[in-house]
Amino acid sequence: MENKDSVKRVLAQLKKGDYIAFPFTYNGERKEIIVDNITSVSDKEVLVHFLYGHHSLAEYIKKEDIIAVGDMNASGRIKGWIGTFNILKPNHELLK
Repeated sequence: MENKDSVKRVLAQLKKGDYIAFPFTYNGERKEIIVDNITSVSDKEVLVHFLYGHHSLAEYIKKEDIIAVGDMNASGRIKGWIGTFNILKPNHELLK
């Protein structure tokens, strides 16, 4: 999804329950992509709760940092994850 207006529109329409892909680093170690559902939405960020190893984590993710938004009608894929996505940042380093 290259069009900035389209990206802004998608981010503005995020709601509780939507699934997103976002960059995550635990304790400064390797960066990776996490995909999970949004549990709360505010103007500039979303709250996501997820399991990481044996840890239950909650992270606020800035909307500008979201890599992709789940969409059953989209064709974008993320290696290691099931589902299709609107890829908001197709050139993100973690997608390579």
